[in-house]
This record gives sequence, structure tokens and C-alpha cells, in this order.
Amino acid sequence: MTKMIELIKKEFKKYNWGQSYKIKEESVYVSVFFNSCEIAFFHNQMYDSVACFLYNRKDSEFNEYHLSSVLEHNNVDKALILHEHSCKPILEFIEQFVAYLHNDLFHVVMGDFSWTVKEKERRANVKLFADVLGNYSFFELPAFKKMMSGEDGWEDDLMAYVKLRDLGLKD
Repeated sequence: MTKMIELIKKEFKKYNWGQSYKIKEESVYVSVFFNSCEIAFFHNQMYDSVACFLYNRKDSEFNEYHLSSVLEHNNVDKALILHEHSCKPILEFIEQFVAYLHNDLFHVVMGDFSWTVKEKERRANVKLFADVLGNYSFFELPAFKKMMSGEDGWEDDLMAYVKLRDLGLKD
């Protein structure tokens, strides 16, 4: 883990963050603490990759947000983001993630978590699907796809599906 903290320190020093930050090594991750934001880098030893999560330090719920989700909610193209199966050196993950944080998500690092309203709503809606449909795999349902894309009318589609299912007309 000591190697990862050194790589993270080196990458963060490349940028002007406008405020001080602290870097702390934990057992399985390295955290970077800003006034309002914590950024955690987890080393996935199974794939020898790195995952990055952001936390709003001012939020009492202390929700975690995966970097790809943060990019999506802030309308940043995430097509090239490295993922656990990318088979790249750890340094490439850290370089890319820190560049995204500074160049595209600087406002989030500085404490702008206004975009989380949509994310929290989406999480609540996914929970609704799970509560209504149980263990059913609902990810391919048109109503779920509508909800995920932000289209209106998904609630009616979900209820119509449940009615048909309860009548034995859907599996």
C-alpha cells in the first residue's frame, strides 16, 4: 500500500488545488481529505486496479459516490475511464483519476455536491424497484430503463407491469 500513497502524493502535487489537503493511508485504501470532500482510492488486489470514491464530508449520511457516477452526474464523458478489468498499471489509474478530479470535477472537490440530489433520487428509485419486485432482475425492464434515463412515466409503467405480473400475464 505504501507504493500507492507515494503515487497519489506525487499526482496531487502536480495540480494547484487552491486549498490544503491531507493524505492518509488506511489498511486497504488511501484517502485525500479536503475541507468538504474526501476522496478514497481503493486498491483492488484481485485485478491489481484502483477504484475511486468521493464522499461529501458535510453530509450527515456520508454517502459514497463512485467516480464514474460523479462524472456521469456532472456531464463529463466517461467513455475512456479505466475500470477494474483495464489491465493497466496502478499509476495509470491514479494519473487518470486525479486528472479527472482536477480538470473536470474541481467544483466537487471544493464542496459542490448539488448534483447528489439526482443521485439520491435515483438510488431511492432503484430501491423502489427492488422493494416492489423483490429479487426479480429488473434491470432490463422498460420501466427501469426509462427511470435510469430520466424519462417521465416510468412509475406508471412499473405499476402496469406489476398489475400484469400479479394477474399472471407477465413472468
